[in-house]
Amino acid sequence: MSKRTMPTNCGFDQPGPADRPRQPAYRPQGVKYPTPTEAFQIIGEPTRHWSYWLPWSKQETWVLRYDKPDGSRKFRVISQYKGGWYIDQLPPVPFHLYLREKLVEAETIYVCEGERTTSYAYELGLTGTTSLGGPFQARLSDWSPLEDKHVVVLRDADDKGLKYAEEVAQLALAAGARSAKIVTLPGLNEGEGLVEWIGGRHKTEGPDAVRAELEALALAAPLVERQTSPVAGREPKIPQAELRCFSQVAPQPQEWVWANVVPQAALTLITGEPGVGKSLLTIEVAAAVSRGDGGPHGQSQEVPGTQGVPGAVILISAEDDPAKTIRPRLDAAAADVSLVYAWNNLGGRANEDENKRPVNGQFNPPDDDVTLLERELQSLQSAGIAVRLVVIDPLRSFAAADRPVDASQLAMRLAELASRAGTAILIVADSPSSRIGGTARSSPVVGAFATVARSVWMIARDLNDPQRRLVRPIKTNLCGPQPGLAYSIQNQAVRWEDNPVPLTSDQLVAQTLEQQRSPLAEEDGSELSRVCQWLRDQLQGGRVLSTVIQQYAADNQITQITLRRAFHQLGCQSGIDKQSGKWCWCLAGPSTSSVAVENQVAQAVSSTGPVA
Repeated sequence: MSKRTMPTNCGFDQPGPADRPRQPAYRPQGVKYPTPTEAFQIIGEPTRHWSYWLPWSKQETWVLRYDKPDGSRKFRVISQYKGGWYIDQLPPVPFHLYLREKLVEAETIYVCEGERTTSYAYELGLTGTTSLGGPFQARLSDWSPLEDKHVVVLRDADDKGLKYAEEVAQLALAAGARSAKIVTLPGLNEGEGLVEWIGGRHKTEGPDAVRAELEALALAAPLVERQTSPVAGREPKIPQAELRCFSQVAPQPQEWVWANVVPQAALTLITGEPGVGKSLLTIEVAAAVSRGDGGPHGQSQEVPGTQGVPGAVILISAEDDPAKTIRPRLDAAAADVSLVYAWNNLGGRANEDENKRPVNGQFNPPDDDVTLLERELQSLQSAGIAVRLVVIDPLRSFAAADRPVDASQLAMRLAELASRAGTAILIVADSPSSRIGGTARSSPVVGAFATVARSVWMIARDLNDPQRRLVRPIKTNLCGPQPGLAYSIQNQAVRWEDNPVPLTSDQLVAQTLEQQRSPLAEEDGSELSRVCQWLRDQLQGGRVLSTVIQQYAADNQITQITLRRAFHQLGCQSGIDKQSGKWCWCLAGPSTSSVAVENQVAQAVSSTGPVA
């Protein structure tokens, strides 16, 4: 076989069906419990539970509901995998639909929001189902059982219910459903659904009458048309083979928001230890982008390389107050605040929903977080406002600490959004594992963003100057190697230095670690040096009984641990003296006569003090 011939069993990975996207290997996290009972001893006995299980499947997932004394409810899940049960773990993607085995024979499927609502549909004699993971995770389910079915989505009376119904209708049509309708039940208050609409009517009027009324509402509802918009329908794109010769590809220069630091239409990550001033730096960059020419501060005060056409900026912050913190900083940086927008209405943070449950041990961000950001960008661009920069500060704005996300997927989605919108997206993240800010790979979430980002920079303190900050490149894919930058913080404003910083990132880390040595470590090193010198003096004249050395060490307040460390530090030797038959210590090198040992024995008996 020639070098250019591929073996017969070698081939390219083929994409799976559109409704079954390729997913990473499933690895449940946490403690493995042999039965649900053992798991309930940890999380408590649920009020009710619903099982996602198929007769031919070895996996099972329970949705648990806990009714609290104040009337509120909490939902959790446990999943069975390879003989054990895991708390807050959902099965591998894609999920199967609730009561999937009952959907085969039915012609019309009623999709409800939640397992309890689905059980009410069955009480009326309707075939119902719902998706696992709550209304924000509908796209993670396998909707293929709805092929050739008529689908009726019974929506809840709130915005969340409408979004879920619209998404399910599109997913059903994409899976091959004959038709899809959305039914808005009459007379409901905000947040109510099928359960409240039925009330006790199925007992007083009878289930047949209630079912007939519901079927009439479904018959009168308009058909939903299939949409091809990735925002509205969120249909997965089927990869198509496309081969182009590079002679047909016109070269384009790379555009920058901040020259050689923040590229246009790409993802940038800035990392550093908490409290180092990352947010202040991003405010300065946002202000420079809004001004376009660097503003009135003067050449030495500008963010290097940001001169150009003024552009709009979207600031996404989950921590800083817009009025008390962000606006004063923007004013101090001389920003054109008419071009800076605060966007903190994150779907996943602003509306804490009980159905946001973990997926494979991770909480994916609600799909509307990224999608709503794209819609905001489209809205501003439609109004003639060009958004050049989006700042997500910190990363927890999209990936909260109590809801770890599928970081790789989120980073890819944001990078694709930056490319489509032609907007720079700047991510700010802490490096908790390093006292000096470390690298961008100090945690799995930050590491995933560092892999996708085209530019990664680290901010660290100058330990010799509390007000000085060093900005070092970690990754610069879109330009050559870059020197570091330095700035100082004065009156909550950034003052840039004219000269670059030649110190490399590795040198910065090593230097900072050396300067950040604990005072106790320095004290320990000083004590060891003192004991080494003392031991060298004791052994300078020849071999000395080890018991004598240890006695003198105690008299000089030297611990046994420090004494032994000094012994190894000096490379001392120990052995039994042939004439006296006692253990002796000596410095490395030729042995001295046993006369020194005899002298030590006599001095030890007389206890005259340390040997000179």
